[in-house]
Amino acid sequence: MAGEKGIRRYDLDWLRVIVFGLLILYHVGMFFVLWDFHLKNNVIYPNLRWPMLFVNQWRLPIPFLISGMGTYFAAEDNRIAACELLMWRAPCQSPEIITC
Repeated sequence: MAGEKGIRRYDLDWLRVIVFGLLILYHVGMFFVLWDFHLKNNVIYPNLRWPMLFVNQWRLPIPFLISGMGTYFAAEDNRIAACELLMWRAPCQSPEIITC
């Protein structure tokens, strides 16, 4: 797939869908565990703690990893430098932050 311009990465799309689905289930599960959360249910399920702990360690890094992969493949497809990609992806950001 490298070097083929305009190829859509459906694997990344599906990974993104799965990860955000897990994040939704994670936040729904927060109603039913003993951890501190805005809303709580009267019924607590102690066995739900272990899957929640597994998802908890990945809930922030995975979306950033997938986003970074998408940015990498966008730069590779367009054959542009990292600095040019930053200027292209963040036109509203302060120009003082991005210096090439």
